[in-house]
Amino acid sequence: MIKQQYVLFVTWLIVVVTYLLGISLPIATVEKFIFFDNEFSLVGSIVDLAAEGNGQSIFLLCIIVVFTFVFPVAKMVTMLLQIKNYHRNWQNRMTRFVEAVGHFSMLDVFVIALMVLLLKLRLLVNVSLHQGFYWFTFSIVLSIVLSLTIKKLRKKMECSTSECFDEMNKN
Repeated sequence: MIKQQYVLFVTWLIVVVTYLLGISLPIATVEKFIFFDNEFSLVGSIVDLAAEGNGQSIFLLCIIVVFTFVFPVAKMVTMLLQIKNYHRNWQNRMTRFVEAVGHFSMLDVFVIALMVLLLKLRLLVNVSLHQGFYWFTFSIVLSIVLSLTIKKLRKKMECSTSECFDEMNKN
């Protein structure tokens, strides 16, 4: 394993660990008035939505599961495969799809899910963010940085020196 590949792998491990912390640790506490507190995590929210069983909850559950669990795991697996096959041709359809959509999928859905949750309460509430929120956000940002770094390194390896200079001169 070369140095760049090692650094990419360690960064990928940090993304995975922070992602797991972010989805399992409490994200926020919502206080209704002064007496009622409700602390939740992403995993806990999924369980609660599944238990409700109505159409709106199932729809929200599907969106959150796909974009906060399935897609990020697919993105992490793709990044691991790219790191593992560092000197081979990295480009494939899955990689292009993950690069195109993956930069913002977790963050957008996470913010939307929080907004929907707060709008459903429709009461005067006080929200306190917890460490799960920060771990999840850090995972998203680091995942975007890692994805962009892998893309940049792949392009650098794919293009020969003369082709790169030709393309740079055209732009």
